[in-house]
Amino acid sequence: MSMGFAGLDILLPLLRPLQGQPCARLLFLGNQDLAFTYLQVETFLTARGIPFWEVPLAERRTTNSFAHVPHTDWWQYKDFIHQQTLLMMLGFTAEQVFTLDVDDYEHAEIIHDLNHPVNESFGQFDLIWDAGTLEHVFDIRQALWNISDLTRVGGQVVHLVPAAFLNHGFYNFNALLFSDFYRQSKWIEEEIFYTIFPKATLGDREIYGRVRPDRLTSIPADFHVNVLARHRKTAEAIKPIAVQGLYLGLHEAWNHQSRAQSSMAPPEGVQPPHTGWLQRLRNRIRQAAILRRLRDLGGEAVVVQRPDGAPDLR
Repeated sequence: MSMGFAGLDILLPLLRPLQGQPCARLLFLGNQDLAFTYLQVETFLTARGIPFWEVPLAERRTTNSFAHVPHTDWWQYKDFIHQQTLLMMLGFTAEQVFTLDVDDYEHAEIIHDLNHPVNESFGQFDLIWDAGTLEHVFDIRQALWNISDLTRVGGQVVHLVPAAFLNHGFYNFNALLFSDFYRQSKWIEEEIFYTIFPKATLGDREIYGRVRPDRLTSIPADFHVNVLARHRKTAEAIKPIAVQGLYLGLHEAWNHQSRAQSSMAPPEGVQPPHTGWLQRLRNRIRQAAILRRLRDLGGEAVVVQRPDGAPDLR
């Protein structure tokens, strides 16, 4: 759950409407590791004309959760600020900011396993920020229901979770999970897109792209891909067993067309498509390239020969 300045660029506009509201409550699912120092945040906010409050030196906290880095690299992380300090700079008090975690090793205010129903005593929140927690929770259904219970009417939930991060959590996510679940929950969709970050470092720049879900059908090479989904709770909100919208549409279409097609013969004169020599040559070149790529990845290639005339249904 590490966040650089690109993540901060996404978070800041969501916090702005809540600044100066003493009753506003924020909930972070897991402590957010911030990959920057106090002075770097000052510079970042000043450059954008964003006002901030000076946090006394004695009250500034640093992150304590980069435990996964090699010991020899500790010096790169020791001065990165804690999320509570960042939010104090933005005018939020400690009484307004909460962290929910399954363990108290990072001193979260709410200790709870999202696999199980939440307690009403936790209260409700105006903004819930999930940037790297949901993929680690086994029971996604219960976790989403919990998040719904923890959100005030009019409050927002933001998910920024991996779509292509192998060997990390239980799950990688599809944008359709969030669009279908929250639509059927009667929430308002504020925005949903894939964020793509280059894997290569770019010195003093961080670049990310926002891509509509219908425009991204595969994982682009050399990029990390996340889903960003932001939804607002309504007074009519419910907690459904969501059904994928794609199949709702398919079932509706099937129920309104003639099922006689399943027993009909194909039209007369229809012949299977013939593959000419040029197309066969192109296929051989593509196959050679694919086999080379699989070898480069250390994979074991398996070639399955299809019978002549069998349609390619991919």
